Amino acid sequence: RSGSQTARGTHANSLLALASGCPSGGGTLIGLKNFASGPGSARKAKVEVPLLPGYSTGQWPVMPQDFAKTQTLNYAPGGPHDALKGDGYTKAAVLPALDLQALEKLCDPSRRYDMSTRSITHDERESMKDSARNTYRPTIPPLWLKHDRQVLRFAAYFKEPVHENPKENFRIRHCSIYFHLEDGSMMITEPKVENSGIPQGTFVKRHKIPKPDNTPFTVEDLSSSETIHVYGRAFRIYDCDDFTRGFYRNRGVELPKREEPPVDTFRATRLHELESLGKPKNLEIIESKEYSKLSAGGNRKNEKLQQYLENDRKVLCFKAFWDDTTKYGSRMYYTMHYYLADDTVEILENLARNSGRDPYPVFWKRSEIDRNPHMNPTPGMIEPEKKPYRPEDLCVGGSISVYGRELFLYDCDEFTRDFYRAYMDLEQDKIEIKDPQIVHVKLSDPPHSGFGTEEESLVSCRGLRRAGPKKGY
Repeated sequence: RSGSQTARGTHANSLLALASGCPSGGGTLIGLKNFASGPGSARKAKVEVPLLPGYSTGQWPVMPQDFAKTQTLNYAPGGPHDALKGDGYTKAAVLPALDLQALEKLCDPSRRYDMSTRSITHDERESMKDSARNTYRPTIPPLWLKHDRQVLRFAAYFKEPVHENPKENFRIRHCSIYFHLEDGSMMITEPKVENSGIPQGTFVKRHKIPKPDNTPFTVEDLSSSETIHVYGRAFRIYDCDDFTRGFYRNRGVELPKREEPPVDTFRATRLHELESLGKPKNLEIIESKEYSKLSAGGNRKNEKLQQYLENDRKVLCFKAFWDDTTKYGSRMYYTMHYYLADDTVEILENLARNSGRDPYPVFWKRSEIDRNPHMNPTPGMIEPEKKPYRPEDLCVGGSISVYGRELFLYDCDEFTRDFYRAYMDLEQDKIEIKDPQIVHVKLSDPPHSGFGTEEESLVSCRGLRRAGPKKGY
């Protein structure tokens, strides 16, 4: 017993040392209440140890597990209100007053729906969303969107030296420079010339072409009447298209007018030869050349073959009509095809529905139509020279004679208009025509012969079997 009391005293002394801040305690005592130095009072003492690792008593304070905030916003028939706010005198929340007009508005369906117009279906709403998504453009569009498919085109040329030729020492080669605004890339092409013997086409592929200082070309570097150096070649810009001029004009830069490119010796000689070939020659000279060619074993020039190769599948289409003024005649409409490959004509009838005519639409089989048709009464007689119709003889507003029938031309298609615009500088306009008014002719009754009554005479005129007039009905 004395040993246990000694141990208890030692334990009490250690607690006192902790309370007094002794280093052997290793910390500060939180609290020591009702501690007595007596042997029996140590059991009744309530000791609080420091909140440090190793001094846990197993009685930690209970911490909350739910940290969510409670909702204070409530809804009442009078409207929303805050549950924490009172009326100023009491802490209880005051519910808002019930407004009957607000309830009437809530019950009215027109508050949420516009009943004046038709409601939009789901498919229409989705199509509107897709349209807005596909046509969306930002307020400040990027360059690739602002200048999409916009290209500046310049006309340029460069001089190519010609060696070992006594007639010329340089040649002018024309090119087209394309500047794409969307990414600042450039491309240089050369138009292909038939039988030139020079590889032509794409001269420089599309990419950002660097200048001699290794910086790419920009819009400011390109303008008319400027010389640019591309990979060791000097290109002289002498013209541009209308879009390029308008683009620079919007930027406040006015490009100079077109500059005439120089003409090299080869092109000057070629132009002189072309001009001499275009001059009309004497018929005797042409016949003598043809005779010399045939005497040397050559062949005759096949003009029809050349015409066929140049104008194959090119057809002029005209609309025409013919007024048949004979008894029981009417207006007939036709479609005329003129084949430029061999100068033949085909005429088709446009029969109306239930016209009562035979269904044979070909009025004139494809062949030449003479302006002066002639038929010999006996074979072996000399016939006059044939004069077939040519494109210059066909014009909207005119007429052609087809073996006694005068066909009036009143319209043509777009290809025919373009052909005459390029071939004869002539505009073919459509002529509005009106159908003639149909007048039904009725035979009048013959005069009374004097025999019998007039009704009896009319019965014999209106039928093959005579019957007396009905009486007493």
